Amino acid sequence: MADLRVGNFSFGEGGGGFDKAGALAAGTGDRVSTARLTFSSPFPSSGNIQVLVSLNMLDLETGETVGGVRNIRVQTFVSGVDQKGFSLSVRTWGSSAVWGLHGHYLAVQ
Repeated sequence: MADLRVGNFSFGEGGGGFDKAGALAAGTGDRVSTARLTFSSPFPSSGNIQVLVSLNMLDLETGETVGGVRNIRVQTFVSGVDQKGFSLSVRTWGSSAVWGLHGHYLAVQ
């Protein structure tokens, strides 16, 4: 039987553990903000925990037009998974700005 943990996260207004200084909304080039998320209760061990992340709200600014197209650039990735939680990173690049996002995660062992 699979052991599950579910939760949500926020970036931007209200913080949710992510960079509140606006590093992903300011400047240009490659920018990353990472937060450690903790499960509501730890898994019995660190082995074979898979994490799925979904986004349900994005507040983005697209920056300049490139070839007549305004690009939206955002990437999320998970690292450092253990029985207590994981690190979630949000990345943007070019002239895109991430003002906020909200989402959910599902962790399975």
